Amino acid sequence: MNKVIAAGEPATWKVIEYLRQMDDETGRLAGEALYELSQNALGAPFMGRPTSDAPPLVPAAGIWVVQMPGLSLPGADAGRLDWTPMQRLSVALMHSMLAFGITTAGRRDLRGLRKAVCVPEVHVLTATREGANFLQYIARVGRALATSL
Repeated sequence: MNKVIAAGEPATWKVIEYLRQMDDETGRLAGEALYELSQNALGAPFMGRPTSDAPPLVPAAGIWVVQMPGLSLPGADAGRLDWTPMQRLSVALMHSMLAFGITTAGRRDLRGLRKAVCVPEVHVLTATREGANFLQYIARVGRALATSL
């Protein structure tokens, strides 16, 4: 990661590509495993290589809808150690997208706009201690950025 950071404009997909090209077999295998995850609908949004046709977020009024079909969130009684790989990826995607929404809401060019981050089916997220704690954190940060949750 340090080499990717030092090269400038760090990104998760660049770390994965770096690992895939390593001479070290363990690093290369890790890179291939991460690449496989980055190719599915749950992994691509936060660890896949961006496509050139992705429109940038612009500081204009409107509604941005982020849909995440196929999430497989763990139940309230499931301990973190019991989560399946797909549940772990689903939780990571949900957390990443909420954090991205709040961070984006705090951009200087968006501060003049009224903003709201809405989470349908939020009871699924609050069903776990980790999800509830994360949502409380996002709510506090959102308030500081004048963003309704």
